[in-house]
Amino acid sequence: MFKQALALTLSAALALSSAAWMEHAKAEAGPQVERVKPGMLYKKDGTAWQFGDGTTLPTRVLALSNIREAFGWRSDAFYAWRLNGTVWRYPTGAEEEPEQVANLTHVVDVSDADGYALAVRKDGTVWAWGSNRFGQLANGKLGNQDVVKPQRIASLSNIIAVSAQRGNNIALARDGTVYTWGQLIAPHKEWYDPLSAKDMQTRPKRIPELRHIIKIDGTFALREDGTVFAWGNNYYGQLGIGAPKRTYIATPRPVTLLAGQVRSLSVSSNFALFMTKKGEVWGSGLDLSGQLMGQTSHGSSNLPLKLPGLRGVKQVAAGAGYGLALNENGSVYAWGLNRRGELGIGSAGYPVREAASYASAQRVAHTVAIRIDGREQAEPALIRDDTAYVPVKTVADAAGAVIAWTEYSRKQKVMVVQYGGRLLQGRIGSTQLVMDGQPVMLKTPLSVVNNRVVLPARLLAEWFGTRIDWDEKTGEVRFDAVQSK
Repeated sequence: MFKQALALTLSAALALSSAAWMEHAKAEAGPQVERVKPGMLYKKDGTAWQFGDGTTLPTRVLALSNIREAFGWRSDAFYAWRLNGTVWRYPTGAEEEPEQVANLTHVVDVSDADGYALAVRKDGTVWAWGSNRFGQLANGKLGNQDVVKPQRIASLSNIIAVSAQRGNNIALARDGTVYTWGQLIAPHKEWYDPLSAKDMQTRPKRIPELRHIIKIDGTFALREDGTVFAWGNNYYGQLGIGAPKRTYIATPRPVTLLAGQVRSLSVSSNFALFMTKKGEVWGSGLDLSGQLMGQTSHGSSNLPLKLPGLRGVKQVAAGAGYGLALNENGSVYAWGLNRRGELGIGSAGYPVREAASYASAQRVAHTVAIRIDGREQAEPALIRDDTAYVPVKTVADAAGAVIAWTEYSRKQKVMVVQYGGRLLQGRIGSTQLVMDGQPVMLKTPLSVVNNRVVLPARLLAEWFGTRIDWDEKTGEVRFDAVQSK
């Protein structure tokens, strides 16, 4: 016998009976997604939401607030570029506190790859730290020893953006010129030839073919007239220039099929995404995991292909085998590899037998934070069809209820929630629950999302006998738990 107040902050619609409350809840749908990166969503309120690597729903990184971007993920730490222009190192150890990184204030851009990172300050200087195996630090040396404290690249000035990709680096200057250093592409090399120290450039050098550039990523550069230039590794045809696959392209060439049409771009190691001025998305390169939505007959394309179902896009992000697109309305779509939840749709291809890849755009789940007694929980709530679905375990644990499982058949089990003398039973995949011996029909089958059984928040509240209050100022929905019967 106990009484406990449950407060779930759900900044989106809950399936409640009041139409007026529903309209208000929709209006309070929470901060929209402002930017997307592979495995990350960044909202306008400075929160960061992570998915993939086994986490199948966007889940807020509780340690981060007022964040513009998290980067440099390693086993012992990661870095965060804050909205105030500073960069902080976050150790993964539970007892260690984040610390501000020296020399990095008024930062306007960051980029990282394979154990090293680059940062640009407002004054146009570039700073580098981490591995120097391929001359990434641009200090005239090569070496495997990590540099912990960021060092200024003295030969670069008036820089506004940087891009790091597997040891090859480029920097964009205010006047539209581009500089490169690190692991270079040698004209005499075939794609299969090993690289040597002669192929490393330890000092930045201007790329003469590139002028009037406004955006860079990997070995791609977007000119102010909407034309993209690409060079470097073309093993899968990812440069989109029509050149034979399994080749290196030493000097920039235009992506002629989209000449004058591109507004932005994003590239991965094996495919590229181009966002046009019309808000369409095109892609080139590998397609084995649906990166190009399965439009190729041989698993790749050396020319850009238009990706169906994507319109009104304002940003794209190319990940390791998958793509993301952010729409003007704040919704996010994903396609391609989903082995470890990379698409953020609530499922994964491994270890359960669900689709490991998708050749069409899937909407990334809209999730919101849950608070219990004022404390934000690790598991988010899923918003689907204007209904908030809450992990049963999150609420049950707070209420002191016990969850057990019984076998229904060899392949199916029944969830049993015990709350005092009351029972809630449900079988995965069934649209019927049994609540205290009475059947209750669900609009959608009972499902597992992000390894958690979820139920509509309203239904759970009614069963726990709670009174629901909507706090217009804080956006909280409060569940007052009653005594168990």
